[in-house]
Amino acid sequence: MRTQATVEELRNGLNSYLAEVEKGNEVVVCRSSKPIARIVPAAPASHKNRTKIGWADNTLRILGPVTGPVLEDDWAMLK
Repeated sequence: MRTQATVEELRNGLNSYLAEVEKGNEVVVCRSSKPIARIVPAAPASHKNRTKIGWADNTLRILGPVTGPVLEDDWAMLK
């Protein structure tokens, strides 16, 4: 959705216009019925891998060799 506002309307109701932008809408600012600016939602921040080492302490048990092949008998340990 696209909303238009004059500079004065924007000044007087900035919070409500910013709430519209937060919802994903665009606000076009006009002066003398002429568009002069657009307020658009900011690009979402890139998500970085925030996994912390040790976040799963004491929740994992290693029952066999980690680097060796998995044998049929090893599967029995997992049940």
